[in-house]
Amino acid sequence: MLAFRGHFLTKSRHYSTTFKVIRGDRRAFRLAETLDRLGLAADTIAVVNVWDFTGLATATTQNKNSPPQSPPASAKTANTNTTRRTTMSAKLLTIEDLSAHLGIPKNTLYQWRTKGYGPAGRRIGKHVRYRPEDVDSWVEQQGTA
Repeated sequence: MLAFRGHFLTKSRHYSTTFKVIRGDRRAFRLAETLDRLGLAADTIAVVNVWDFTGLATATTQNKNSPPQSPPASAKTANTNTTRRTTMSAKLLTIEDLSAHLGIPKNTLYQWRTKGYGPAGRRIGKHVRYRPEDVDSWVEQQGTA
């Protein structure tokens, strides 16, 4: 290793083989070994991939040939469009918004989050957002303590 002046991974290809070749040889050897153990020849193996769409995974188990089930009575009476609209209209607070709202430095909010203290935050991608309802309920709990 020292005769090549440096680390064994950085030595010239003129002196030695590459790891890509070694991995390829190992793969070929293991394949031949497995085929020999199974009693098969390498040219007799055919890989066929057929993908069929069988359906979407849902919470209810329903045969795709059976008729669709009607929703429960409670779901029929609830107006889901109104509920969704009110949920979507509520603005989520950023850490800066929460800091300005509570009058607390951002670093304190970050420390509280790591310790599990403070209002419950939700991760959306790489961002942390706070629901105003959670912030208000947390503030009310702090007043009673």
